[in-house]
Parts: sequence; C-alpha cells; structure tokens
Amino acid sequence: MNRFPAEPPLGATLGQEEREALLSAFDESCSWDVGFVAHRVVSALEAAAAQQFGFLHAVALNGAGAALDLVLKALDAGLGSEVICGAATFHGQHLSVLGSGATLRLADLDPKTYCISADAVNSLLGPTTLAVIATDLHGASANYTALRAAARESSRRTGYQAPILIGDSARSVPFVQFQDEMGAPDILILSMQSKKMWTTLGEGGLVLSNDEGLVERLREYRSFGIGRAWGSNYKLSKLQASVGVVQLRRLPEMLRIRQELAAKRTAVFASQVPLCRIVNCESVNHCYSYYPIELPSDFGRLGRDLLIEMLAQKFSIGSVVANPPTYLYNEWVASRTVDRPLQAAVVTDRLICVPLHPSISPSDEGFLQSSFVTAYHHIARQLRL
Repeated sequence: MNRFPAEPPLGATLGQEEREALLSAFDESCSWDVGFVAHRVVSALEAAAAQQFGFLHAVALNGAGAALDLVLKALDAGLGSEVICGAATFHGQHLSVLGSGATLRLADLDPKTYCISADAVNSLLGPTTLAVIATDLHGASANYTALRAAARESSRRTGYQAPILIGDSARSVPFVQFQDEMGAPDILILSMQSKKMWTTLGEGGLVLSNDEGLVERLREYRSFGIGRAWGSNYKLSKLQASVGVVQLRRLPEMLRIRQELAAKRTAVFASQVPLCRIVNCESVNHCYSYYPIELPSDFGRLGRDLLIEMLAQKFSIGSVVANPPTYLYNEWVASRTVDRPLQAAVVTDRLICVPLHPSISPSDEGFLQSSFVTAYHHIARQLRL
C-alpha cells in the first residue's frame, strides 16, 4: 500500500464542527417523535448551496451519478436524441448517457485545458443534439462561454432549439458565482462523494438550476413521485445533510489551501522539471481536485508508465491518469460509441496526477516534490532524453 494514495480516500477535511453537527442531529433524531426525517436539514443545505453558487434552486440527491441519471430523465433523453460529452472523463458520465437510451457522441478535448473543446463540440452539433455535458476535469471550469456560443450558433444555423448545457462539476466547485448567463451552464451537478473536496459522509450529489420545472421533476423522482409522478428513493439522509451544511460553509477555506499548496508545488516544479506542464494552472478558479502534470512529448505512454511504477515502488507515492478516453478503459462504452477523438488519446498518454490534499504536512509535501523530481530525471535518463 502506498504511503501517498493516488486518490486520497477523503478529499475534504473534517473536524470538530462536523462532529458536533453530526452528534447533534443524531441525538435529536433518537427521540421517537423526531426520528431521522431529513427534509428540514436537506432544505437548509439546498438553500445554502443555491445561494453560495448563484442559482435559484438546488436539489440534494444521494450521488452525482444518480443526479445525472435523473437530469437526463427529466430532459427526456432517449432514443432519437444525442448527448455530446468530452471523450476523456470519468466513465460514470458516459454510462448515464448510454443508460438513458440517448446516443453518446464523444468530443475531443482542448489540449491546453483538457476540458471539452468548443470547436470539437461545434463539429458534432446537429438537429438531434439534446445536451452538451462539460466536465471540469481536474478541478477547473470548462469554457462554458465558448460552449454556449457554439450551441447558440448551431441553433441559429439549423433553426432547432439550442442544446441544454450541463456542467459536470463533480471534481470542482465554483469559487465565485457565475457572473452572467453566457458563462454559466443551464444545469450544474456537484459531488459530495468521499474523494471529493467536500463530502456528506461518503456519498451525495447536488443539482443546481434556475429551471423551476426541472427542479420540481427531480424532487418528484427523488421521493417516490410525491404521489403524482414516477419516483423512487434518491434521498440524502439527515446525518449526511447536517455534515454537508458545515462542509459547505468551510469549502472556500479548504479550496484556498488547495490552491496555495498547488501554487507552491508548481513553482518548485517550474525550476526543477521545467519541461513538465501543470495542466490549466493559469486558471484562477482551479480547485486542484487533481494535480495534473503533462509530461514532455518524448516521454510518451511508456515513459509515463515507468514514472508511475517508480513513484509507487521506490517512494510509495501513488499516481493516477485522470482520465484517458473512456473507450480505452471501458469496453461497454467502447462497444456503444463510434467517435474516437485522437487528441484526447495522444495528450492523456502523457498525463500523470500525483496526490494533493489540504492536510498534507510541509515535510510530506517536500518529500513528494523531491521524489517526483528524482523519479522524473531518472526516467528521462533511462529514456536517454
């Protein structure tokens, strides 16, 4: 087992505030006439999230994957419609699209940011495009302004309604409220799973939207249809929501620490491994849910894999490729898609993400930095670069 896990099992930090909120909710709920009914606390979490992120409504659910499933159902995704996604992302997103019955179209990424390319999306837009899903891949927002412009241009050109723009921000959260409608998605999905930057005790998701009709449908789906529609149980528990309220309040500080750690690490790497590029580090809203390093082109996939192996075996540092195109690692997705964007495969062959966490100590961070530099130069010499 690596001393530094590739993806820390806990992405957030939790302390006394969360403990007190959890115990208070537990103690209150042990009364027979109170119980663990979650509506009041979940509503408080939703109201706080909507205000903090600049949307009119928020719906809390038991996971971000379930959230996307339900959003696509609410949008009537299915046979005859297409949904465009970035090719390189977590495969759960693509599973949701395929599970809805819609056709999944895979767009190439922007080689600078690794987020979905607006130009690539533009080439795939058509009369049956229902939605475009943009992933904030490593913690920095996709270019929603460019994606919105592409969607509107497609609508003007074809006469069909512009597709819905969905932000998959499971790996990020907005530092500030979106400033205008052009720069914001129609629907934003956040994750509170254990590895994410804030958590509701391991699982949880949020949908943010200004569309009251969509929000009402999601609330019906979440709780057995509320007696008037189809539904099941996708609810967040009272104990989870009580911790989520505290985590949401502490989130800006946890993100600030991530940014400061990343900036210091980037400054060191700029002088000691100057041929490496930290993906999208120019973005002011980068949350660094991952610390993504693009290795020099001469490394290729072989050099990247050798570096991953050396970091693990010699230094007990885990690393991960987050993410190659899904058709390269999920055979079910591969068998149900036809698009094979080349840029995504080429650049992610040189991608490596090493762990970063707000709780990492200065000594551990120094060890991680020096170990990466040592391993990098060792592999470079081995490849005779």
